[in-house]
Amino acid sequence: MKIEPLEFLAYQVTGQEGVYRVCLEENDFFGHCSCAHFAYRVQPALNRGERPWPCKHLVLARMTAWSEIAPLLAKHWNKQK
Repeated sequence: MKIEPLEFLAYQVTGQEGVYRVCLEENDFFGHCSCAHFAYRVQPALNRGERPWPCKHLVLARMTAWSEIAPLLAKHWNKQK
């Protein structure tokens, strides 16, 4: 899979099945993906108040965001000491 940033906390994920838009801010920061798995399994569970396992595109976007944000947080934290 290939991931490209679109805007802050939003990514375009290209996989074997297609191209999907992932936004990590939606659903109270659980995230949202335009893939069918998210639409038919994850979103209905979120609507019922459950916290389902996210789709693989959302997992990749979370890992990417964390790898970009963690060094910034560490740098900020070290300046505060």
